Amino acid sequence: MNMIHFIFSTLLFLVDPLIWYKSMSGFGLKSSKKKTVGIVAVSFYYVILWLKELGQNYFHIEHLCTFINILLPLYIAVATFLLFKGKLVKKLMSVGVFYSAMFLSESICIILGIVVLKTPMDVLLSFTAIGVFWTIVSKLMLSTICWIFFGRGKRSWINPLYDKKEIVFILLLNMIYEIPLGTLILKTELHNNPTFISLFCLFQIILIISVSYFWHVLKLQNQTLYKLKCELEVVKQNAGAYKGLRQLKHDIAGHVKILLDLCKKKKYDMLEEYMEGMYGSIRQADVTFDLPDPALSILMGQLKQKALDNKIRFRFFNSISDYYLPSHELCSLVGNLVNNAIESTCKLPEENRAVTIEFNYDEGGYYIEVENNAPLGTDVTKFCLTSKTDKENHGLGMGIIHKIAKKHKGNVVASVTKGTDQEQNYDFVSINVAMKFKEIERLQKSHIDEDIKA
Repeated sequence: MNMIHFIFSTLLFLVDPLIWYKSMSGFGLKSSKKKTVGIVAVSFYYVILWLKELGQNYFHIEHLCTFINILLPLYIAVATFLLFKGKLVKKLMSVGVFYSAMFLSESICIILGIVVLKTPMDVLLSFTAIGVFWTIVSKLMLSTICWIFFGRGKRSWINPLYDKKEIVFILLLNMIYEIPLGTLILKTELHNNPTFISLFCLFQIILIISVSYFWHVLKLQNQTLYKLKCELEVVKQNAGAYKGLRQLKHDIAGHVKILLDLCKKKKYDMLEEYMEGMYGSIRQADVTFDLPDPALSILMGQLKQKALDNKIRFRFFNSISDYYLPSHELCSLVGNLVNNAIESTCKLPEENRAVTIEFNYDEGGYYIEVENNAPLGTDVTKFCLTSKTDKENHGLGMGIIHKIAKKHKGNVVASVTKGTDQEQNYDFVSINVAMKFKEIERLQKSHIDEDIKA
């Protein structure tokens, strides 16, 4: 072992212990002497890595390397359990994620080195320029993975996984599999062995399945939180409307008496002003929707209120009992369509402003059609472009509409009925988004079969 190799190894072996300590420190240390305990824990980890290096490249003691490959995950687990606070299951899961991330980063670099650079495995594992390069890449990859899972506080990916205790068994399986595989990688005579290569590839498949499952769990968690948040907003909105109506009912006798007095005294200006104030309270109930999707109910209420504030005639028709779309996609689609229609019709005088939204069934799915009055000369062939100052965001909104429609085997069709300066001084614009869903197609087919039998 030359001096350069020694210096490189001295610095390199600090990386894993420090990443482990930093990742687990989110639990909090049990001891009050945090610095001393941390230094001791990292130092033992560091010594184990040095023993492995000496046994592999200096003394060539095969049994020592095998022993250390077994000792290392045990030390990480025991040290985490003894030093840090928290529940046993959470700590076990964190250790499993860290150890899997460590082995995954090394495995990916080995595969990239072999496949991309056509480098033999023994060269990748030796102290060469290529070996040093891929070693540094693996440590950077490990740092990134651990930061994503542990280093972002409440946004860390490990938090939603704590509720899924079945993940612990997957992580344990990975760790048990990694111990013998880590020993076999060091045997140069096996690097060209088909059985060894098959075993190595099998482990990569297991890791990919594990990562895919983690991603699936995180996605479900985010969707559940979003749905609960939307439902909570609906409850709050309905509760506010109900409270306002109760207050109005409580005060109705007083309001009627005041109206009668104003009529008797013929103070019609004050009467009109008073009635407009009462109407403002009643109008709160008019912007409340009860649709199959709670998030869409909130959005439609906000859009209708926006239309009323801008003196726009707003009409909404819905015949759909199940939208078969995630709430975020449905709201993005409707929000962009209706907001664009509102912005377009606001360019007209108040008496000509109008927006209509319709949800209705179509063959094999349903369509969403948004119609609005627009200024003369509206060019719908460029409806995905914008005349707004914020062109980038507006174009992005129309891009979202096309993306969602395409995802669900649909299309976007825009049309315009040209107005004339004499008869109608505005254009009539219609944008139709039609999408296909297997559930609706099966339902429609079953109804047709029933009609035939009848």
